[in-house]
Amino acid sequence: MDINLVRLQASMNNNREKVKQEDDFFLENINLFLSDSDHVLKENVNDSPFTFILIETGGTEELFKREVYKKYPEPYYLISTGKNNSLPATLEIKTFLELQNLDVRVITGNEEQIAYLISKFSHIQSVFFELKENNLGLVGEPSDWLIASKVSIQDVYDKYRFNIVKIPMEEFFNEIQKHQIEPTSRREELENKWKDKAVLNEALEIYGALKRLVKKYRLNGLSVRCFDLVEKYKNTSCLALALLNDEGITAGCEGDIPSLMTMHIVSHLANFPVFMANPSTIDFSDQSLILSHCTIPLKMTNSYALDTHFESGLGLAIKGEMRPGEVTIAKISPDLNSLFLAKAEIKENLSLPHYCRTQIKVIFEEGLKDFMEISFGNHLIISYGDLEMEFLSLIKLFYEAYGKKKISKKKVSS
Repeated sequence: MDINLVRLQASMNNNREKVKQEDDFFLENINLFLSDSDHVLKENVNDSPFTFILIETGGTEELFKREVYKKYPEPYYLISTGKNNSLPATLEIKTFLELQNLDVRVITGNEEQIAYLISKFSHIQSVFFELKENNLGLVGEPSDWLIASKVSIQDVYDKYRFNIVKIPMEEFFNEIQKHQIEPTSRREELENKWKDKAVLNEALEIYGALKRLVKKYRLNGLSVRCFDLVEKYKNTSCLALALLNDEGITAGCEGDIPSLMTMHIVSHLANFPVFMANPSTIDFSDQSLILSHCTIPLKMTNSYALDTHFESGLGLAIKGEMRPGEVTIAKISPDLNSLFLAKAEIKENLSLPHYCRTQIKVIFEEGLKDFMEISFGNHLIISYGDLEMEFLSLIKLFYEAYGKKKISKKKVSS
């Protein structure tokens, strides 16, 4: 993808041609490193969705103010070469923009480091455009126990431009009653893991029903009032949600819209499914938290087994083994105005008797001192890797674009 580049050099500079040649070489090296991510910095790319501004020398501050910044929307991406007084000029421009409550990112370092940041910010900006006007299905109402997590559909649209599509449970039930199983490449694998063919077929009929609703309403994601299935069909949507997440359709439990929104955003940033889980047990002695749920995207597991649903002992659930290592834990708050955001590490997978089937123990990087003071409802979203900067940057784009200039970031502290 071609990315628009604006170059700024002070007219008073006595070595204009030499600086230009040096910076031409500087940009060539950046583009060489960018080639792996299929991005290229070019001047005068009129159809580029965003722009990077190269501050080549000092003395460009007034030029930026007079001729550049009003032509482009925030956030402003400022690249400093680190030479010819580029960095102090960049920092002056940064402060000028911040004093007007405008969002700005400074990108500097060597060519490889700059290319890495350009690639990151370009991906964030691209995801922002991809998510606009996405349709998220709410199948049934939120579960009755989500007394703090029911949100205004209008607020969701106003703040994030997600369209919440309400689908009655009766329509979902009617689809299930068709007893149609949509094909899945995992069918043979699932049959080898669960010998009760009738229960497996019922779970796959639920999957088929949701697949048809996705197609009918052009959904990018959905959340299901899933416990009604246990009461009516003695089965669950746990397997269906796992398969949908694997296919790139964000799928969450219990009609929890803030969790679904978080899942949808984080999975697009990661280009990989994410895990929606209950915070189950805190141990302050080792700063650990057990997270558990009865469904997980199968792609997130090193291995998995099928089991019954924890609370009811019915239907199908998934006991997945996640790979140890770094994770990002996130959640948009139920009022949609703040974030929970933290880095942690999966230390081990567990098989304890009083928890949902998939269980992981994580250690928080900055400790758990303030964990209970943070309001995020009863679910958290877990993604592999460090996505803290990307998630926060993307959320800022939503807030800047849709009228809310500041977001409160709440995270655990040591």
